[in-house]
Amino acid sequence: MASWKSDIEKNKKVMQIMKHEMDTKQGKAAKLLVGRNIAQQVGTVRERFRYWFLPFFGSGTVYLAFAYRSTKKFVVLYPLVPMCFAFCYQLDFAYGRKTRRIKEIAEDIMNKEAHMIYVPEWHYTNPRKGGG
Repeated sequence: MASWKSDIEKNKKVMQIMKHEMDTKQGKAAKLLVGRNIAQQVGTVRERFRYWFLPFFGSGTVYLAFAYRSTKKFVVLYPLVPMCFAFCYQLDFAYGRKTRRIKEIAEDIMNKEAHMIYVPEWHYTNPRKGGG
């Protein structure tokens, strides 16, 4: 009789250890997933910057410079102002600290202004059992 109770206690301890290990592994996996998502976003921005925006900005600057040389009017160069802002934004996002600043702002909002974040309740329903 005593061995039966001790076996149950041992099983409870083993289950607690396994649950703790599983929670730890799930936390690590979630952190890795978030890191991969951020890396994917930064990679997308870098690809867009290198192969789309940089050639567009470079060729636009050259064409506007030639247009200025032929017309001698500064109005031709006005499109460079918003293009420079967009260029610097993309450069900061692709190679700067923009992702770190966004992450810090998001963590600050989660810590200090959690009341502004509404996450709807989500209940898992097993489709095999048919319902909630």
